[in-house]
Amino acid sequence: MLYAAWCHPYGIAAFNPLLGGGAAGARTFAVGWGEGLEQVADWINQQDDSTGVVTAAIMTPSINPYLRYGAQATTPLDANLPAKTGYVVVYIYQTQGLLFPPFDRFYPDMLPVHTVSVLGLPYAWIYQVPPPVASQRNAMFGDAVQLRGFDRSAAVHAGTPLRYKLFWYTPLAPTEDYWLFAHVVGADGTRYAQVDLPYPTASWSARRYTTTELPIDLPADLPAGSYDILIGLYRPESGERLAVQTADAEQTAHGDQTLLLDRLIIK
Repeated sequence: MLYAAWCHPYGIAAFNPLLGGGAAGARTFAVGWGEGLEQVADWINQQDDSTGVVTAAIMTPSINPYLRYGAQATTPLDANLPAKTGYVVVYIYQTQGLLFPPFDRFYPDMLPVHTVSVLGLPYAWIYQVPPPVASQRNAMFGDAVQLRGFDRSAAVHAGTPLRYKLFWYTPLAPTEDYWLFAHVVGADGTRYAQVDLPYPTASWSARRYTTTELPIDLPADLPAGSYDILIGLYRPESGERLAVQTADAEQTAHGDQTLLLDRLIIK
């Protein structure tokens, strides 16, 4: 009776603990009839972007009733993820057989952002889909913040605002807030513009993708020529910059823990 009460409301997932419990049951029988998917929905409901993206999953009739208004789970019709997919859910039932595309692109090779367990056994793995990056730029700042690349506004002219989207990944959860700096440096080494922005990196979770905006106002009297956009992260209290690591030595040729993000030609 006590074991049955402990298993509530997942009685269908209960296996005799004297015979190995849920782990042994999952190795012997097909399991997963929707248990735990309400927990999946609850986690998605707590995400700030849940109403702006689609969740790809199977058994969506067991997820959608629990999702908040505006959030939606859908099952891919082929090997491609639906448009605007932000999260992918892999359910235990899928892992017991042949895992079909596009779910096999996530499980088991990628690390989930959240795992739902039922009676102590992992039942669902939630993955965040990496946002597409226009220009790759792979670099680590410290040990917790990774730049994946950027997207830049099309117009590049003196006196016009320059807008970047920076795409980040955090393999570990940052423990403090940093500031981002961006310098516009000419071929002669002169700094023509600078931006410093506070980043709430301490609120970024591990294994998550984050996109930020970087606005740079180019001076109206910027001479024609080549310009480097240099960026870095630093601690606001001390000004100490985070160490930059990248496989491309040219990207850190400027030294002083700065990354060459982009190179512009002003005509």
